[in-house]
Amino acid sequence: MGSDLLDSTGAVLTDASTLNKNQQWTDVGGTGKPSDNAGTSVTFYDPQNGYATRGNSFGKSQFNNSWQVNLWTRESYYGSAMVSGEFVGQDIFIGLSFNGQNIDNYAQLEYAIYARGDNQIDIYQSGTGIVTLAYAPGAGVYAITYDGVSIKYWLNNTLIYTHPGNPQPGWTMYAGFNAYAIGNGVKNIQFSSFTDNAWSSVGGPNRPADNATVGAPNGTYVGGTLAETVAGNANNPAAVINRNTVTIDGGKLTAGTVDTLQLKAGAVSTDKLLVGSMSYLNPDPGFRDNSFWVNNGVYNGSLGTSAGSVPAWYNSHGTDINDAMGTTNYCMLWEAYFGGTGRQHLISGRRNGIKGGTTYQLSALGRNAASQRIYVLCRMYDTNGTYIADAQLFWDASIGKDYKKTQFVAPPNATSYQFYVFNEAPGNNWGGNAEIADLQVTEAAGATAIMDGAIVTKHMTANTIKGDVIEAGTLMADKLVANSITTGKLAVQNRPVSVVGINMRIENDNVVRWNAGKIIFPDNNGNYVTRSVVAGATGWGGWDKPVNFCYDSNGDNQGLGVYYSQDLPAYASQLPVAIWNNGKDLVMRAGTSTLINGDNIQTGTIAASKLIADSITANEIQSGAIGAAEIAAGAIVATKLAIGSTDSIVPDSDFRDPSWWNSGIPDGRLSVEDVAFSQFRRALAIRPNGGIDVFSPFFPVEPGATYKITMGVDCAADFNGIFRPLIHMPGVQWYSPKYGAGVDPSDVNPVLVFNAAGQSENIVKTFTNPNIVNVNQWQFRLMGSWTGTVRFAIKIVRVSDTTLIADGAITTPKIIVGSLDGDRIATNTLDANTIKAGSILAGSVVVGGAGALGNIATQAANAGNNAWWTVAGDRYAITNNKITKLTYNDWDYNCYTQDLFQGSCIMTGKLTSDGTFIGISDGRENGNYGNIDYAWHRSSDGNTYMFQSGANVGGIGSNGAVGADSVNFTVVYDGRTVRWYRNEFLHREVDAGPNRAFSGAVGIAAPGAYVERLSFQPGTDNSLTRADVTGKINAGTTTINGGKITTGSIGADQIAANSIIASKLSINNRNISVIGCDFRYQDGRLWWSDGHILYTDDNGNSSSPYIPAASVTWNGGSYNYIVWDKGAGGFRQTPPDGWEPSQNNASNSVIMCTWRNGTNFNANYGGTIVSGDRIVTKSIGADQINVGSLSALSANIGSLVSYNGAGGRVERDGNGTRIYDNNGTLRSWSGF
Repeated sequence: MGSDLLDSTGAVLTDASTLNKNQQWTDVGGTGKPSDNAGTSVTFYDPQNGYATRGNSFGKSQFNNSWQVNLWTRESYYGSAMVSGEFVGQDIFIGLSFNGQNIDNYAQLEYAIYARGDNQIDIYQSGTGIVTLAYAPGAGVYAITYDGVSIKYWLNNTLIYTHPGNPQPGWTMYAGFNAYAIGNGVKNIQFSSFTDNAWSSVGGPNRPADNATVGAPNGTYVGGTLAETVAGNANNPAAVINRNTVTIDGGKLTAGTVDTLQLKAGAVSTDKLLVGSMSYLNPDPGFRDNSFWVNNGVYNGSLGTSAGSVPAWYNSHGTDINDAMGTTNYCMLWEAYFGGTGRQHLISGRRNGIKGGTTYQLSALGRNAASQRIYVLCRMYDTNGTYIADAQLFWDASIGKDYKKTQFVAPPNATSYQFYVFNEAPGNNWGGNAEIADLQVTEAAGATAIMDGAIVTKHMTANTIKGDVIEAGTLMADKLVANSITTGKLAVQNRPVSVVGINMRIENDNVVRWNAGKIIFPDNNGNYVTRSVVAGATGWGGWDKPVNFCYDSNGDNQGLGVYYSQDLPAYASQLPVAIWNNGKDLVMRAGTSTLINGDNIQTGTIAASKLIADSITANEIQSGAIGAAEIAAGAIVATKLAIGSTDSIVPDSDFRDPSWWNSGIPDGRLSVEDVAFSQFRRALAIRPNGGIDVFSPFFPVEPGATYKITMGVDCAADFNGIFRPLIHMPGVQWYSPKYGAGVDPSDVNPVLVFNAAGQSENIVKTFTNPNIVNVNQWQFRLMGSWTGTVRFAIKIVRVSDTTLIADGAITTPKIIVGSLDGDRIATNTLDANTIKAGSILAGSVVVGGAGALGNIATQAANAGNNAWWTVAGDRYAITNNKITKLTYNDWDYNCYTQDLFQGSCIMTGKLTSDGTFIGISDGRENGNYGNIDYAWHRSSDGNTYMFQSGANVGGIGSNGAVGADSVNFTVVYDGRTVRWYRNEFLHREVDAGPNRAFSGAVGIAAPGAYVERLSFQPGTDNSLTRADVTGKINAGTTTINGGKITTGSIGADQIAANSIIASKLSINNRNISVIGCDFRYQDGRLWWSDGHILYTDDNGNSSSPYIPAASVTWNGGSYNYIVWDKGAGGFRQTPPDGWEPSQNNASNSVIMCTWRNGTNFNANYGGTIVSGDRIVTKSIGADQINVGSLSALSANIGSLVSYNGAGGRVERDGNGTRIYDNNGTLRSWSGF
């Protein structure tokens, strides 16, 4: 803002007294007198806070070098107006507008003076320059006047331009301003009416000069006092009596409006009395200005549809309508057209001025024919022009006029408003006109209005209210205080509602259901009534907030409706019964009464998070779930009954927490969404992964335990690509919940992956974890590459002796009874992995068909040493370790053993038919014989071959010559090599790599072909029994130099020795026992009690260091680990997410506890390094043992050289024993 606008106190430094200062108006009276408020202050409306205002001046403060927003006066004047001021700077507009407070830019100013940047003045009309004048912006006071006849432009009281063309009379004018740069503005602004006088209608050559008849320009200094009392205007005193000092003592005052600070009268007789202030939103209270209504037409459909054009209807408003409404304000009238359903409407222009958070009253008079319905909407918008809310009046079909009103609070971000006025003519029922009059929107600014037989006020305070009858449609109060209330009937809206028998509940499909019953409540007269409730159900509708289940008190024999809380008026007919926030969050707001009498509780419903009782005795208990130490009941009726426990392996039982997944993909790609899986209601939503796996940390599982895996996958409509959810069992195998164990993680076979938009599956499988020590932890790996969204939910629970009775079935690991007596056991399906019995006695056993017989036989066969499986169960029959092909003459789909052995295995069987394979496979893929890594093959060409990964690597002769009935074919893996045997004859040996895991595999081509005598067992590593010791101990890395063996590692199931002496010995798994050291979570910390760690120290002695009690706080990240370092007298906490072996699983450290914050923690144990002179252990597994001395009572060594570098040496191997002297001469030899 310019520095000359304000002084240090904020007062205006200059005024507009230079405008025609020589004219004196003190002796002028009558109708030509200037407006009384010629020098009053101006208040501004700044819709985007772009200007700083002070008094009657402003300066631009935001949006530099932009015409983005106008500054408006809040005042407006009807019929005449004048604005004046002095420019501060350049690139500034001063103007008048009859189109309201439009915020866009200076083009909204219909008549304006523009102070140009080159020190000249332009006259503008609606954003377009029409003339340039040779005046400087700083030349003085510029003014624009409108007198109902012409628009004129002034400089220092001198007329400088008259606008061509005549404006319309009766315009309502606002003053508006705009500035381009910060700091520019206008000072000494004056805005007022400009004398709508009788001279404006005088024409002809003798008409006085305009500047002699229009009165004093606003801002002119007027000295002295009013010299004349205007008595001739007694019929309109409000126009001439000083409005701040009206005093009436007796007598009569007749006025359209009296606005004064004080009114004294013996009596006031009026149709309407307003105490306080109630300001109109628009200076034209009835919105009668024709220019305000910008659109009318006919439309069908939703509100806001563009106006159409249909014959035989019309719209009009103004003085040409016969005012049958009995009001002095004009009517707006239209007729419904004849010939079909339609709507006629009026749409107003959009106006600024509404104030967010302010209370308004919308009111109007309506009159319509019997077939007409009328709506009036006050529609509100924010600063961006976005619709946010409506206030509405409605007239149902009727005859005669009716006054309607409603109060509403403008939303906080409301800045502008617009009217929609429309009627409906249903069908062909044209029945006459529909009219609206006296449309008003007023601000309730602490006013009390007495009108239409009602007192409208926010608060009423009285010591006593007396009357025979107090009638009110609504009595609203936060608090009603009285010593006594005496009434025949008192109806309290918060009605005591009771329901009988509806039993509302949430079931597993996330649907609220209720039974038929009764609802009891007091009606509007205070009388209790009983209505019928119809049974029903409602699922979650995707609502963004809690919803109410309500009963409509105006109806009967109906269900419950769903409403938002804010959609329920304070005294609505809807009676809230329950409130629901999705899932299990259902709270009853009305229920049957509960009677507590001594030891007895009588109630329709008990809702509690926990119910604890020594015993519960009842004739019948109906509940979704009951937990109690004892239940004694005549009958139990339940949807599901679980006896025992089903344990989730992690606290986040459905693995939904995005923070649990360490995905490496950008933030925001993981979220939780609602789904409609049969087992899940919420799922992890994963958006485009960019080809990066989404994976979890490892979590502990129990070898040999059985787990139930439930998975839901939903590929959204925008999904494209491959999604492959797997479970990683490190070093052992990959498991697909969709397919099974032993899969290749890179396989994109459709049976393994999800690859189509809209693909959705719910999968439930039971899997027994291999009973080997390596499989003590799993990890989720969500692999593939996709765009769009895939939703994934999974739950893994350990089946721990739980019996589940649900859906007409009993599910339990075992049933143990002394005897099972009955004339008949009837079941549609008996499904079990194993059926064991000493004998089965029955008159007859009926098995449903050959297919079913085969399936039972397969299960019986799998009860033996080897359990076989295949993804194509309809293709094979498995009986007594014999596999027969049933259908399909192809090589698709192999059979595999359930067992998977790591380090060694032996697969044996008889190739009875041509076109058969037996062997071992490390992948368990669904493919053909090419997926069997090492195999024997009996070919249909009459010969028997050895195969490796689908390739023929050698034959051994004709089937007849080599495949006698007594011949078994065997494939052996010993931890380093694979060997092919025909009975005891070795035919081939190849290097296969160390420590691999294999399952048995069978492939058969033609139906009817089979293999038999199948056996798959773990083997032993016999590599050290071979002659080539250096080739078998870490092949390629062994050096034997005299009496010393230097090798990278030695792998063995057992090393037996009296002592092993080494400077350092690394033991993979050390038995560690813990006494005490119990972990718990309390008060935001992970605590452990004191105790001892029992282990064997470096010297082979038992050691038990004391561990003091302590605690730690959460260290951030996804995981924290509590670690014990070998020999330490306490535990330590690792950095966040330090679970990688390279970081914290060091050889000298043991992970005692894995912590995911809160109560989510699990115990873990690790390995260690032992340094010292003595090791006591049951077995040692090492890549290398390098010692100066090795002492043992017994040693089993394939080849031995004893030599210390000087003197003789002794050698022993599979060929014999040899003794050499100091010179290396053989002195003694014995063979085997």
